[in-house]
Amino acid sequence: MMIPLVVGCEDLWDDKFSQSSDYEVSAISQENDAYGPVISVNPTVLSFGTLAVEEEVHETFFTVMSVGDKALEVESIRIEATDPSFTILSDIDGLDLDPGESVEIGVSFSPMTAGDHVGHAIVNSNAVGDEEEAVQVELLGSGYVPL
Repeated sequence: MMIPLVVGCEDLWDDKFSQSSDYEVSAISQENDAYGPVISVNPTVLSFGTLAVEEEVHETFFTVMSVGDKALEVESIRIEATDPSFTILSDIDGLDLDPGESVEIGVSFSPMTAGDHVGHAIVNSNAVGDEEEAVQVELLGSGYVPL
């Protein structure tokens, strides 16, 4: 009988099945076996905290990584938000990442109004999958009016 074992669960195998000769282990890799360009972003949520309206700017980063077996072409990164509080700081024109390569993308938050702000960094690329679906990083921040 073939029992699949996910890499990282060796302790389960040792505890449950190592005493029996009726089982054979077939390791299932956790690595991405996709063919073609594949994109990974980390983190998928950037939280900027609470900043004073029009007085403070906070910068942070997310990483775009090519995890497929072909070069990843990042076509564009844009912000979708109800106001201009979030800004992409990195120049990505002509950004090509070979398999295993990554780049940090800078994003700033400078609240224009008091209250909660939500936006998305939309990353368009040649990644394998639905051409209409882009990778998104959620952007969260809040503004207050200093006294």
